[in-house]
Amino acid sequence: MEKINQVSKDTSSITKHVPYMKRRYLESVDSIAKELNVTNNHEVPKLKSVTLHARYGKFLQNSNKKRFVLTNLTTIAGQLAVEIKARRSIAQYKVRAGMICGCKVTLRKDNAYEFLTRLWISLPRSRNFDSFDTQGIDAQNNFNFGIADHSIFEGVDSEENFGFDVCVATTATSKAGSKRLLEALGMPFKE
Repeated sequence: MEKINQVSKDTSSITKHVPYMKRRYLESVDSIAKELNVTNNHEVPKLKSVTLHARYGKFLQNSNKKRFVLTNLTTIAGQLAVEIKARRSIAQYKVRAGMICGCKVTLRKDNAYEFLTRLWISLPRSRNFDSFDTQGIDAQNNFNFGIADHSIFEGVDSEENFGFDVCVATTATSKAGSKRLLEALGMPFKE
């Protein structure tokens, strides 16, 4: 009985891991609210999700290469990627409706912040990377960009290169709010 009580006392002192980007965001919430003239902290833009999407493209007819893309996207995201099917046929690309043509993974909460931390570390390894353009912020105030070469990330197999798209979904109500949130998360934007 005494051992059980000791164990419960010891586990209460364990602190939960908070991702680096989330800590960075939480530290800057007040400054974001002040810049956007927001009085309520619940109105400050937040990160909803991060979606990674890779199309098979040139690997469409090769099942081993499809598996290669799927496993590497899973490694990059840290979460299992799922395959997606074509909604309609496109004869020009030899795609039929219902054919598996890509894979995606959606990251939410701490997983999204962990991916952004890995991305922030990996971006300097990208060839000719300078900064992001604010044109990537769409009408729904989400930020979209592409990674041309997956091998900038640590721990992936780089026998064949492929690219993928990234969509960072936010709760921002304006492009300025979305840009300020992403700057707080460390995204380098062109001036």
